[in-house]
Amino acid sequence: GARALLWGLPASVLVTYGIYRSVAQSIAARFYIPWYSVAIAVGSVFVVVFATMLYATRKIRSENPIEALKQENL
Repeated sequence: GARALLWGLPASVLVTYGIYRSVAQSIAARFYIPWYSVAIAVGSVFVVVFATMLYATRKIRSENPIEALKQENL
């Protein structure tokens, strides 16, 4: 999740600026980054990654890995 945010946040700022530049030619507006929306997106990424890891960990602990491999080979 952190690596995705490391690449995604700068890319989103560049895309937002590009949209601003294209709209600014026809409408007078100032550039701003919607920090509240960015915070919601960052929080959502961490919640989804945490939930996925929690589910996978519980699934692995509840199953016997040797039995799973035996069933897979049948």
